[in-house]
Amino acid sequence: WRDDDAVEHTPALHRLYSHSSEHGIPLTLAVIPHAANKNICTGDDRPQQLRLVQHGYAHINHAPDTEKKSEFGLHRETDDVIRDIRSGLSSIGKLPDFFAAFVPPWNRISATYYRCLVDAGVRGLSTFGARENRAPIPGLVQANTHADIVDWHGARGFVGTDYVCSQILNHLIARRAQTCDFEEPTGVLTHHLVHDDACWDFLDTLFGTLKGHSAVKWLNGAEVFTA
Repeated sequence: WRDDDAVEHTPALHRLYSHSSEHGIPLTLAVIPHAANKNICTGDDRPQQLRLVQHGYAHINHAPDTEKKSEFGLHRETDDVIRDIRSGLSSIGKLPDFFAAFVPPWNRISATYYRCLVDAGVRGLSTFGARENRAPIPGLVQANTHADIVDWHGARGFVGTDYVCSQILNHLIARRAQTCDFEEPTGVLTHHLVHDDACWDFLDTLFGTLKGHSAVKWLNGAEVFTA
C-alpha cells in the first residue's frame, strides 16, 4: 500500500495513519521533500508499520503543455535533476523509518535518470503499472502500484469498487498467467489529501476483507524492494 503527496501532518494524514494502525496494514508514505514538515511522522498516531520514501523533489511539472506532466522527464538539465534527487534524499533521509526508494510525481521518470538515482544512493523505484524488470539497472529494484482508488479524470473522488477490484484482479491474473513479472507484489495506490468518504470506506472494506486471508501478505516499504 503506497500513499502519495504527503507534506505535513493533516487531519487526512491522521485518518490514513489510523487506517494503517487499526487494520495492521503496512503503509508506504511517499513524502515530497521540498515541502515536507519534520513532524510528519513523529506524532503519537504514527503507525507501527510505517515506511517513508522520497516523492520526487518539489512535485513541480517541467513538461510542456503538449505532454503529460513530469518532474523528471527529459525537459531538464541532467545536473538539475541530480541536484534535486540528492537534495530530496538528504532532506527526508533523516526522518524515522525512511527507506531509500524513489516515487516520481505522476509516476513518470525517464530511464535516462535511473543511474542518477543509484549514484545518489536510491535503492528502490516505484511507479504505476506492471514492471518490465525487477531490476531495470543494477542496484535499483522496481516495485510498482497497480490499482489507484481515485477518479483523476472525473470528480477526483472514489473511482468505484468494481474498477479498483478489476485493477487488482487483472494484475493478479497476469501474475498467475505469467504474462507479467509474477514475482512483483500487487500494489494499491492512494492519495489521502483528496479522499472522499467513499475512498475511506473502500479502504476499510478492502483491508478488513484481505488482512485475515491466508493467501495475502502485506509488505512494507522496505520489504517490497528487498523481497
